[in-house]
This record gives sequence, structure tokens and C-alpha cells, in this order.
Amino acid sequence: MPSDAPKVLGPFTISAYLGSGGMGEVYLGTHTDTGAQAAVKRLHRHLCEDEDVRRRLVREVSLA
Repeated sequence: MPSDAPKVLGPFTISAYLGSGGMGEVYLGTHTDTGAQAAVKRLHRHLCEDEDVRRRLVREVSLA
């Protein structure tokens, strides 16, 4: 896992680095309340304010 990898992202405890791409990095996370595992994407900082990127991310989530 990269040295700057988060240990917690929102309600998820991060346990593994899965990879990276054009939008950001993907980690394996476990929801702290439910115990459910999920792929958790952390966007690159410069993309966080881009409305088109947000729409793409929401669409990606709905397709998953």
C-alpha cells in the first residue's frame, strides 16, 4: 500500500490498495458500522471540484 494511503476514508477502514487510474486511487474498505466490504475510490485533488467528474462518479456508482 502506498505510504500516503489513508487508514480511514469516510465510514470505511482501509485494508488494501487495489490500484489507480485517471480519476484517483481505489482501496478495499470495510464499513465501520456494517462490516460490509467495498471498493472505495479517492479522487485526485484537482478533480474534486469538477462537476463533470462528480457526475461520472455518481454514474459509475449507480452502474456498479
